[in-house]
Amino acid sequence: MKILLFAVITCAFISLACSITCYQCVPKMEAKCSSYTADQCVTHQTRLTCPEGLDYCMRSRLRGFSKNASIDIEQRSCANSKTCGSLKISCEFHRNHNADLKCEFSCCDGDLCNASSRPIAHCIVLVMIACLFAIL
Repeated sequence: MKILLFAVITCAFISLACSITCYQCVPKMEAKCSSYTADQCVTHQTRLTCPEGLDYCMRSRLRGFSKNASIDIEQRSCANSKTCGSLKISCEFHRNHNADLKCEFSCCDGDLCNASSRPIAHCIVLVMIACLFAIL
């Protein structure tokens, strides 16, 4: 009995250790169409341990103008290789057929690798704080 319990616990930890953790920022599906901008995505993102079969973190962003409407949509979540391939095809289509829309995507395989697309701003703030403390 003890061996069985040990085996179950060990398998659970191994599966957690092999899972990737990604930021998730997916708007709740409602009757009206809703989406997050990049800034809202940072505010509403959560950490998600990806289920089996989803071995990548993805981040996609579509922004620009379409039919006189401004668009700025960002999503982050777990993905598989097929999803990453589909995002690439979709972005290439938008680049080739609609100059007013910019499509960006990334797929990566490290924990929380789909973070904000603007890490430089955080570095600048940290450098400024370090300089301030050095002066004082």
